Amino acid sequence: MKIISDKAEWNSLLEKYFRRFNDTYFRYEYYEIYKNNFHLEPEAFIWDDDNISVFSTHLVRSISRIELFRGMEYSDLTAPYGYSGPLIVWKNADNDDTIDSLLEFRKDYFTYARERNYVSEFIRFHPVFGTWRYFHMIFDIKHLNDTIVIDLTKNIEELNSQLSKNTRRYLRKSCKEFDSVTIVQDPSEEEFEMFLSLYEETMRLQNASGKYFFDGEFIRDHFRLLDSLFIYCRNPAGETGSIGLFFRGENILHYHLGATNYRFSSSPLRTVIWEAVKWAKNNGCTQLHLGGGLSHNDSLFAFKKGFSERTLPFYIGKIIFDEEVYNNLVSMNPGAAAQEQFFPRYRVCTNTNIVE
Repeated sequence: MKIISDKAEWNSLLEKYFRRFNDTYFRYEYYEIYKNNFHLEPEAFIWDDDNISVFSTHLVRSISRIELFRGMEYSDLTAPYGYSGPLIVWKNADNDDTIDSLLEFRKDYFTYARERNYVSEFIRFHPVFGTWRYFHMIFDIKHLNDTIVIDLTKNIEELNSQLSKNTRRYLRKSCKEFDSVTIVQDPSEEEFEMFLSLYEETMRLQNASGKYFFDGEFIRDHFRLLDSLFIYCRNPAGETGSIGLFFRGENILHYHLGATNYRFSSSPLRTVIWEAVKWAKNNGCTQLHLGGGLSHNDSLFAFKKGFSERTLPFYIGKIIFDEEVYNNLVSMNPGAAAQEQFFPRYRVCTNTNIVE
């Protein structure tokens, strides 16, 4: 097992040996955003034998930064906001051999984690690649909800025909009300401020948790480090109806964050997403991944499903490397007893941002 923290080596390994997974969510730059803004360390490793190669990426969090555990030399691993999970390439078609290799990988992985005083890990598996299915006998894996993906290999007429009646109706209304659409990959300061203001207002109206309120540098880093774009629509009076933050992987455009002016009833976010469909198709993307809802197949999920019936299962993974230390940390947190589903439980009521 080789540990990687160097940006060039990280991306080179991804491109050379795990080419079909060369998506933004696995590249060093995405983790660098969280290093810059939340002081977490990006770390990856590669493990291989004659049968498989495994490449995994995560963020390292110091547990001692939590006041309850001040001075304790432990860390845990987590995914950045979005998707991640270990990637796997098969070298051998023999099922028995690959199962043996996966079990050997698990043993080495736990040894590595304990040597580094890692207590636990939380994983969000990338729905498009579905690698969760190869690790279900190794980690505690659970289906959380579903996500929506639009197949951009279809022509625009087919994509239009697959819109739900409700989506098509609101889209016509929204496009009529918001006749100006802007797509920008190098936003001005005014456009950043527009996004931040409308996004914060949207989060307040949705009573979102404080960890979903992102500051300006976090958003700006998505443009400094990734292939990102804003898409926004305005009416003739110059009022912004909605704005979305998207970023592009090798052939997937991801819808990441969105904001809407709820004073308008025509659902202008539908115009933004439809423009993203057209932009992505014209720029060589084969899929537009819209993500899922805030909870299991909720109203946000239903909204996104109006663009495509194609759903992908979204799985999370939980790993406890050291049960004794994990349980000891849980016992030190008075709020942990009532939150059995929270993971890791020792972090109950300590989270102040999207990755802590």
